[in-house]
Amino acid sequence: SLFFGDVSPKRDPSAYLKYICSIYDYYQKEYCTFNKGQNSSRSQTPLVVNTSGWVKGVGYEVLVDTLKYICPTHIVKIGIPGEGYKNKNLPAGKFWLDGEDDGTSKLIKIKSARHDSNGPVPVPKDAGRLRDFRIMDYFRQCFPSDSDISTIKELAHSLTSLCPYQVPIASIKIQHVHREVPSSEIFYSLNASIVGFAVESDEPENLPWCLGLGR
Repeated sequence: SLFFGDVSPKRDPSAYLKYICSIYDYYQKEYCTFNKGQNSSRSQTPLVVNTSGWVKGVGYEVLVDTLKYICPTHIVKIGIPGEGYKNKNLPAGKFWLDGEDDGTSKLIKIKSARHDSNGPVPVPKDAGRLRDFRIMDYFRQCFPSDSDISTIKELAHSLTSLCPYQVPIASIKIQHVHREVPSSEIFYSLNASIVGFAVESDEPENLPWCLGLGR
């Protein structure tokens, strides 16, 4: 995995796309094999890509570039029916192609569950709360499975009670992903922050792979 350091790709779409391409290249290298023989073929472990849902403006451009780079075999496009929702949906057909459709990808169109008349309307999920739940689930791994931790506040108190793992400051490199921070403010900027732990590559063009999160 790679650490983007923000809740949305809007801050740096180019870096976001670069991360996607790098992870896909890793998948191609590590999980795709070439079968030699009379009928040579390339076998691969299935890959599912869940896009960000940002489909307007620069987000649309990032989505198109992602689809062009990955060249998926199946694309599931979720749309909201009705004239009033046209501006929320993606263009019809295989919108990411520059030329004729060569038939290598299959487009599957489904309706949003929120507008399915055959069932109850689900309660909209707030993106911020979903992120909180994911962060809580991640850091709850630091405690026994039967621990009674159900809120962010309880999790924060539990984390501060743990004995921290310490390393000399000279043995690590602190880098802010999307902004410049004066050296005199580095330690203040880390207070109460979630950080990504990464291994710096010897190759300048390679991105540092993320080992996990910390605070």
